[in-house]
Amino acid sequence: MHGRKEEIAAILLSSLCLLGLHGARAQNREGLPKSSKVGLYIGTEGVCFSPGGSDCGRTASVITTPANLLDELVRKLERAGLFTEKNREPAIVKGTPPQSFTIAVITPAEARDFRFYLAEGATVPEKYLAILESWPGAKNVELVKRFLSLNRERRR
Repeated sequence: MHGRKEEIAAILLSSLCLLGLHGARAQNREGLPKSSKVGLYIGTEGVCFSPGGSDCGRTASVITTPANLLDELVRKLERAGLFTEKNREPAIVKGTPPQSFTIAVITPAEARDFRFYLAEGATVPEKYLAILESWPGAKNVELVKRFLSLNRERRR
């Protein structure tokens, strides 16, 4: 009986977290932010680049970044095709699922997550990695360095 109570509590807690995340995204779709935000996540660990120091709707370290730099990053990712990118799903295999990578982009018009995996054919494409690597706002950010290196290691 004790295990059942823990299971129900876990379900309720995860439901509340999802509702909170959905509320944050719904608010963003209404056009409330005045500029863009970009989040990079390795699994659940993340970093959010934001002009006002606000988060991206998830648990993440927040780095205050000038709005014009964020808008430039979003434009470059959009021109490279990120906004037409489909989430990459890894081949189904037994065992531990592969590490996930997410690029979250929040603009005044929409909020989108783009998910990739540390698996054959599912890693973040090099064109996005190159944009992130050359973007001045990401210099010296440890999570960004890991995000780049883990995706590139898989290609070797």
